[in-house]
Amino acid sequence: MVPAVFVIDDFLRNAEEVRRQALALDYMIGGRYPGLNSKQKLRIEGLDEIVSMLVREPVRAPWTNDFSHGSCRIALASDEQQARIHIDQSHWSGILYLSRPEDCQGGTEFFRHKRTNTDRVPMDTESLKAIGYSSSDIPALVEGTLPQHRVTKLSPRPAGPEELARLFEDAMVAF
Repeated sequence: MVPAVFVIDDFLRNAEEVRRQALALDYMIGGRYPGLNSKQKLRIEGLDEIVSMLVREPVRAPWTNDFSHGSCRIALASDEQQARIHIDQSHWSGILYLSRPEDCQGGTEFFRHKRTNTDRVPMDTESLKAIGYSSSDIPALVEGTLPQHRVTKLSPRPAGPEELARLFEDAMVAF
């Protein structure tokens, strides 16, 4: 089985050069995370091939503007935006730190879901069932979602109890 998390130190042979290139980018794209993302994307030759070898499956990164792949982020101690727990909407995610050791504080944390003891999102119906989810969980999922106004009030579509129930039911089949 392929591990859920890889930690690889000294991944780049030319880390200082890549860091110099990253620091020369324009940082102006804010979001729901500390710091700013770069306007330009940084391509690292051969990265997809190396990652594909590590995860034992073909990986092709999306280079469109609506994905952050290839973007760099600069985060400073003075940033006011707080980090938040989230799940990336992709099968694999990667983080390449270019910070010097003397500049590092904190970092990325990985979490395990308490109820299911899983550290990844189930990708199919069998995986959902294996961690104990079924249609009988939908009322509780709807009830837990309704107070989350960032989900219900900002949705481009109606997000009432019926719509959410249908969404969860579809997700259990589509996953």
